[in-house]
Parts: sequence; C-alpha cells; structure tokens
Amino acid sequence: MTYKLFNFEQTDSTNDEVKKLLATDYSQDVLVLTDSQTRGRGRRGRRWYSPPGNLYMSFSKTPPVNPVVLGQISLVVGIAVYRVIKKIMPESAQIALKWPNDILVNKMKLGGILVETEQFPDQSHATCIIGIGINILSAPEMVMFPACCLREFFNDLPGKTQLAQEIMAEFDQCYDIWVNDSFEKLRNEWLLVSYGLGKPVSARAENGFEVYGRFLTLSLDGAVVICDDDGNEYLVRSSEVTYL
Repeated sequence: MTYKLFNFEQTDSTNDEVKKLLATDYSQDVLVLTDSQTRGRGRRGRRWYSPPGNLYMSFSKTPPVNPVVLGQISLVVGIAVYRVIKKIMPESAQIALKWPNDILVNKMKLGGILVETEQFPDQSHATCIIGIGINILSAPEMVMFPACCLREFFNDLPGKTQLAQEIMAEFDQCYDIWVNDSFEKLRNEWLLVSYGLGKPVSARAENGFEVYGRFLTLSLDGAVVICDDDGNEYLVRSSEVTYL
C-alpha cells in the first residue's frame, strides 16, 4: 500500500495536518511525520507531550467496512504497533495493549493511538485519520498514567523514520487481514496481550449507567465486555475504562 509522505520539522498536530492535506486532495492516502507538535492531542482532547526526539505520525485510510465496526481499526493499529515494539524490546520487557489505544511496557505508557474520522464528498465510506505517538527519547512526567520511553530499555534506538516504516508495514498486513479476512484473528491476538483482562474495572456502559465488574473479553465488534458480580454483561464502546 502506498502513501504520499510529508515530513515536517514542526506542526500543530499531525492529525490536523493530514486533514488539511486531504481537504485539497483525498484521492491518495497520506502519511505525515513531524519532529515536534505544538498542539498534539490524545483521546478526549488531552494534550500529548510532543518535544523533539519522539515519534509523531498520522496517516489516512478509508476502510470499506460497515460504520458499525469502524472502531475496530484502533485495535488493528494497536496490534501493528505491538508487533513492532515486541521485536525491538528486551525479552524481559512486558508489553501490553490497554483498551482502546495505549501501548504499555512494564505497566507504563510508551505510546498511544488516536483515531478520528472525516467524510469527504462523493465518498461511500468514512476516512480514518490515525495518529500514533511513541516515546523514544523522553516521556512526560506528572501524568495520569506512568509513562516511559524506549531509551530507558536500550541504547541502540531506532530512528523515527525507521520506526514509522516498520509500523506501517505491520499495519498494512493487519489491515489486509481485517478487511479481507476477519477481525476475529486480530481480536484473539489483542486479547492475548491485553492489559487488565479478567481484572476489576469500572466504566459507563452503553445503557448510560456506571458499571463495576471484571473485564471479561472484547465483543466481536471490539467493545469491552464487563461482567458484574451477578453475571450481567455490559458493553463499553466509547467510555473511559478505569482499572481498579
């Protein structure tokens, strides 16, 4: 799969840069890299720490899938990033994926994924703008979840361009499985490396109520399934999941 590459020294946000580029020409997928961001953001608009030395990338993809399952793409990207990080990390490092968009090493946040959507004229399917941030040289302090960077684990660090290329290669493979085969294979792989599976959690379920229980599994469309003490199961697709 081919992407038109744009490399910046600095930009407000790589996701926003992709949107600007697609606004003038959405006939080809684009990939944006930058050395730093002035207004990088994560899920729910949280500020994303973006000094030089880390990986900040965004790219576009228009999956020919039912809108109901479009949210699965965040987990598909997560598997791709997991595979790359697993290859370069020491064997002793414990790497996990935290639903829906975090990459953890030894229970610390190494990176995250942000997926936003745009609908362009004459398109039958929505375009996904997929942002990925990986801490290479530095990690933020005083954050809600402890963070880490690759430099804490080894010295022979990959360059951001090399890391981006490896992630894109893995993503293309995962994307092909998702679109042309099934999500089930990727879902099973995600569950094997998931953070907090079987552990106590709380979240706001699809019915609007706050629920407490165990993180039981992922549904076939990628939602978290929480099972309470009475055996009732609840789906969580967009709420924050708190690990207790």
